[in-house]
Order: sequence, then structure tokens, then C-alpha cells
Amino acid sequence: MAKVKCDLTNCNLLENGHVSIVDGNEFSLNTASCTNLTCSKNGCTNLANCQALGQQANNHQLNALNQLNQPANTMNSMRQNESNDYRPGCSFLTDHQPNLNKNLFNRSTYSEVIKSNKFKDKKADLKFPRKTVNVIKKELSEDGKLIGSKRLTKTSLLQPSLFDNIPPTIYFGLEDELIEKPSSKDAPILIWRLSSITPQLIRETVVRSGFKLIKESSTNTKWIATWCKHLKTHQYADLNSNQKVNHFPGSFNFGRKDRLWQNINTLCIRAEETSEEDAFHPKTYILPNDVKMLKQIWTANPEMKMILKPPASARGLGIQVIHKFKQIPKESRTKQPKGVTTSAYIAQNYIENPLLLFNQTKFDIRLYVLITSFDPLRLYLYDDGLIRFASEKYSTNIEDLNNQFMHLTNYSINKKSETYKQNNDESSLDGHKWTLKTFLNYISQNRKDVCIKKLSERIVDLILKSVISCQYPVYRYLLKNQKCKYNNFELLGFDIMLDSNFKPWILEVNVSPSLRSESSVDTSVKSQLIKDTFNIVGYRLPLKYEDDLLNYTLTELEKEKHAKFADDFTTQYEKLNGDLDKLCTYDFKLTENLLPDDIRHLCLAEDELSRSGSFIRLFPSKISESYLPYFAKSFYRNYLLVEWERKYGDRREEAVAYLQQLCSQKLNVMGCRGCVCREDELINSGEDSN
Repeated sequence: MAKVKCDLTNCNLLENGHVSIVDGNEFSLNTASCTNLTCSKNGCTNLANCQALGQQANNHQLNALNQLNQPANTMNSMRQNESNDYRPGCSFLTDHQPNLNKNLFNRSTYSEVIKSNKFKDKKADLKFPRKTVNVIKKELSEDGKLIGSKRLTKTSLLQPSLFDNIPPTIYFGLEDELIEKPSSKDAPILIWRLSSITPQLIRETVVRSGFKLIKESSTNTKWIATWCKHLKTHQYADLNSNQKVNHFPGSFNFGRKDRLWQNINTLCIRAEETSEEDAFHPKTYILPNDVKMLKQIWTANPEMKMILKPPASARGLGIQVIHKFKQIPKESRTKQPKGVTTSAYIAQNYIENPLLLFNQTKFDIRLYVLITSFDPLRLYLYDDGLIRFASEKYSTNIEDLNNQFMHLTNYSINKKSETYKQNNDESSLDGHKWTLKTFLNYISQNRKDVCIKKLSERIVDLILKSVISCQYPVYRYLLKNQKCKYNNFELLGFDIMLDSNFKPWILEVNVSPSLRSESSVDTSVKSQLIKDTFNIVGYRLPLKYEDDLLNYTLTELEKEKHAKFADDFTTQYEKLNGDLDKLCTYDFKLTENLLPDDIRHLCLAEDELSRSGSFIRLFPSKISESYLPYFAKSFYRNYLLVEWERKYGDRREEAVAYLQQLCSQKLNVMGCRGCVCREDELINSGEDSN
């Protein structure tokens, strides 16, 4: 429980009592000047029985936040007679900063705190990494004599947040980067737990940042990070608040091919986008449930081809291309026993007209998508990827359908082909694996009829819709199994194919994309990918529970604001006759009176963005507004981030400076209550209306 001092010089309510507990904080009170205090001890700091103070404190907390939360363009009018005006993009700085918490519960005194602060013309520094250290490297001769010295710059291991009162994060770098070693105090804490799928590139990356590696079988439970397979659902709730894993509970909604299709199909039906032109995922049949429908369609189109896939496999295992209904395994053509809901196979429309380049082989595109949060959704796309070619020229002849080297693009399959050729030049058009950037450069030079920008927009569109379709199913698992928001992130591998018309199709999503490197092409893409992923998600040193900004429950004020949004949303929805497109452009004014929970999420979003490196943030972004209608539920925090982006998207430095004003006054830590992270009450408070 945090202790906060409070000056009750202007308190008119205090008469009897000793301590007040407000939003989980114990307020230690200075009462020396309180004329209404009847306690016999002047300056008494024990006011436990003062019931009036609790209500007074809550009201003053809201008043204080409301005053400091004035939009940037109104701050000048608040200080129009001051010599130092507020300028957009300035930090909230002062030479003699009063302790805001001393005056937190008195509105008139709080106003004077605002006016007494001087605004210096200093823009927020958004560069990353933000902190470096200079070291002297001695140069010795062969016999050990000093012959000179060289000044080197190392990147600090702990990188500060953009904001006050937010813990630093651990920096990860590439092979050629110099990183400061951890202190003797921090070194024993940096423990990384290996697993059977932890690739060498990850091992090398974390060791450069001072982590000690322990085996998966180790009994040491004090590890703070790991890269592993998807855990069993109940295991996520067993993580402590200082451990981070590379999966969310429920992320099989992406990885299972049957679940992904069901989620995407549900989204398309809800959005009334069911035409062939709108489709971005091949029509899929979950067997044996859909076998009757599939048989009818096949009877009407006897020449069509399907691709059979086990719903939960990877690396091309169990996949086959078929051209007759009877080629479907018998167990997938017969009705399942009552109570059995799992499917042995899915049947997917086969894309018979894939885009072919000069080598005349099929290929797919592996893109990397990072999700750091589902509520609110924070989503990133890595700006490079891999083009993976089949190893034999493409043909639609029936006799070639069993040739996996022709019809499948999985590297794990094609590397076994005698014709497979490795590519060790990231800018080369040679071999059966290219970088995405090399491919786009080739298309721009050789296909003048193709607009790369439009192609990129279509790919971004299908990624956003795919993730949004799975957001609510995953969120439901989070409510039951996520102990702390810090615990989880997800790096997804999206496999996309272009047809001969350059239309992108999502084939599947891998929740454990391979980060192994078997060529310089792999290394060039995946080394930077790993570095930027780890920097964005923000690994930190273990914190005490009371210092953890992500373990909290909503205060009453925050619940009221969430509920008001839900009511306003319903009212506007009815006024607009259910027109979600218009509703999503409506300004609910969520950014005008920011409460601590709002500030924390906005700070986290800005911090992540500043560390994003080669990732591009897709949500929130300038285009996020148009994707709000696709969500199954109206999440308050999604709308908060979208409105923030609408307001500050082109004024990043001003946005950061404004939040820093709030954090410098510790408003982001108000309401934290130790290791609690439950949000179930939001459903009952109306947040999930619509």
C-alpha cells in the first residue's frame, strides 16, 4: 500500500479521526494548520476514523484530474497572464516542483500548483534507445603493454520510459551492438528459461543483454522470460506478475485452422461482407460437420480441387491436394458420435491460379504480426518477411497433385527436395527463399501494372480483419486465465498467397513461427525481428506488487466513466439507426478527462510505439477508426486509443509531452492496488454493449 502525504491546511471537514484509505492508498496527513481538527495532538498523523475525509478525498481526486486534464489548446487560456506560455510539444517542467500529492484533495490549492509550474520550450525526445554510456577501451600490445585507448559508446541495458514513474525496460540489440552489462545486483535476476523450440538467434540475443539461460527441466522458478510452445490454458494463471511468455491464453483461435475460419467467417457475416469480391480466406469446410454441404458443392462442380489439412498441424504435415470427394478419409466423411466436436480435417478451396514469377513456382509470403494487448488491441506488422517458393515448377495436371514439392510452399518440406536451392544473399533473386523487400522491389521494376501501395493496403486489411475476428474469443480466455497484463504477448506468422490477379489470400496463421536461421536471408530478417519484438514488449526487472502499474482494478470513478461510455454508445447507436460506420467517427470525448487507467494505457501505447523499430503499428493508427465496426464488442479502451490517435496522430511529441505532464504528477499510479488484474465487472457495467 503506497503512503502519500497530504496537507490539510484548507480542510474544513476534518473533525475526528486518524487515517483515510482512498483507492487503496494510505494517506499520511499533515494537520498542523487544520483549524477544525479536534484531536488533542497537534500535527497528529493518525486519522483512521475520519469518514468525511474519504468522500472529500475522492471528490478532490476527480477535481484535480479534471483540472490537469485540460486539452493542450486550452492551457494557454489558463495561464494567459503568465510569462512562460505553454507551447505544443513542451514537457511539463519546473525548477521547484511542488509535491502534487500534498495538495491533491484541495481544488483551489491544486489550481495554484498548475499555475506555479513553468513550461519550458523543450520537445519530447522520442528516439530509441534513449540512454547510452561512454566507456574507455584500453589497447594493449602483444606483450601486454598499454599502447593507447579508445572511447566507445554502449547502449544502456535499462532504457527509461518516455514518462516519469514508469519502470525502465531491458534493451536487446544485434550482434554488432555494444550493450552495458547488468549490475551485480541485477545480474542474478536476469534468468531466461529455455524450451525445445527456443532458437539459437533468441539465445544469442538474450545472452547479449546479460540473461542467464536455464534448461526447461530446471527446478528454478525465478525465471522472468521464456520462448516456448503454447501453454495449457490453466498454466497462464500460474505465472507470477514478473514473468513474460510469448503466448496469450486462447491464441489457438488463430493457430487452429478450423477456429480461424470460424472467426473470420463470423466477422464477414456480421459485417455483411460475404461476396466473392470481399473474401480474403479460401472457403473452408470443417469435416465431418460440413461434409453434406461439401458433397453437394462438389457434385455441382466436379472439376474443382480441394486441399485437405489437419486443423492443428504445422510445417505441411498431413496436407494433401485432392480432386475427388471419395479421397476424403472415411472418418471425415461420416457423422461423429454425439458429444464429439473436434475435426480430423478441414477442406479448403484450392487456389488454382497462384501468382507465378520467372521461376514458374508457387510461393507464399510469411509476414510477422505482433500483438502486445487485446484490451485495448495493440497490433504491429514487421516491415520485412520471407518469400518461400515451392521447389518444382507449378502444374495443375491431376497426376501431379500428390507432388508436395510442387503444391506446398513450406520450407520444412521443400528443403528435402533435390532441386531446392539455398539463397545466401538477402538482395538476390536466386534460390527458393527471398526477403519480402527483395520481392517488392522485383515487382515494382517488372510489373508496372501493379500498385505496390494498393497491394500493401489489401494485405494490411486482411491482417486487421483476421486479428479483429479473433480478438473477442481470445479476450474471453483472458478474463479467466490472465493473471497480469504484463505476462503475455504473441508473435504470429501469417502465411499469405497472391493469386494471378495479385489478390492476397490468408492461408493460415502460425502461433509459433519458426525463428531458426539456416541462411543469411533468414538471419537478415529474423535477427532484427527478434530484437524489435523484445524491445517493443518491454521486458523489465522484477517489481514489487505495489509498484506494478499493470496489476490493478478500476476505481469507482473509472467504472463510472466506462459505464458512461457504454450508455453514450447505446444512445448514439439508436440515434444513428445502427449505422456503425457513422458511430465510429463520433467523438465520445474520452481523451478530455483522463483518469489513471486511461493514462497508463496511453503511456504504454506511446512507449511501445517509440520502441517499435522496424515494426509498423496497425492498431491504433490513422486507419483504425474505419475498423471499429468489425469488433464483436465495443471496448472502451479501443475507442480511447482511436480518439487519442485521431487527436494526436500527427502531433506525437505533443501527445508525449502532455502525458508526461500527468505522469510527472504521479497521476498514472493513482488507483494501483497490488497484484490484482480482474476486469470481469466490465461486462456487467455495460462495456460490452453491442
